[in-house]
Amino acid sequence: MSTAVSLRTLLIISLAIFLFAGILPVSANSDAATTAVVTTKKVKKEKNVDLSCMQTAVTVREEALVTALSSFHDDLESSLNTRKSALIAAWGITEKTTRSAAIKDAWADWKTDKKDATKDLGTARKAAWDTFKSTVKTSCKETLPKEESLGVDEKGTISL
Repeated sequence: MSTAVSLRTLLIISLAIFLFAGILPVSANSDAATTAVVTTKKVKKEKNVDLSCMQTAVTVREEALVTALSSFHDDLESSLNTRKSALIAAWGITEKTTRSAAIKDAWADWKTDKKDATKDLGTARKAAWDTFKSTVKTSCKETLPKEESLGVDEKGTISL
C-alpha cells in the first residue's frame, strides 16, 4: 500500500510538473510577444527646444505681469487716498442730507475706481499671456505644456 501511495504521489507530482511546464512556455511566449510589440513601436524623436527663446518669452510675460500688478496697486492706493479725503471732507459737513450724499458719492466713486483698476489689471494680464502664447508659437515654434498655462483657482479667479 505504501508503494501504491508513493506511485500515486509520484504520478500527481509528474502530472503537476507536466501541466505547469505546458503553461510556463505559453506565459513566456506571451511576454515575448508583448515585448516585441513594445519594441516595434516608433519612438518619438525628441524635438530640440529653443531654450533662450522660451526664457525670453517667459521674462517678457512675467515683467508685464509685475508691471500690471504694480499699476493695479498704484491705482488702488490712489483711489483709497481719494476716498479717505472725500470721507473726511464729508464728515466735516454739518447738514445731514448733504453729508449723507457726500459719503454715498465717496463710496460710489471708490467702487467705480476699484472696478476700473480691476478691469485694467485683467486686460493687462490677458495681453501679457496672449503675447506670450503668440511668441511661443510663432518665434519659439513650441507648444505650451499644460503646466505653463493660465491657472484658475477653486473660486474661478484667474491667476496672474
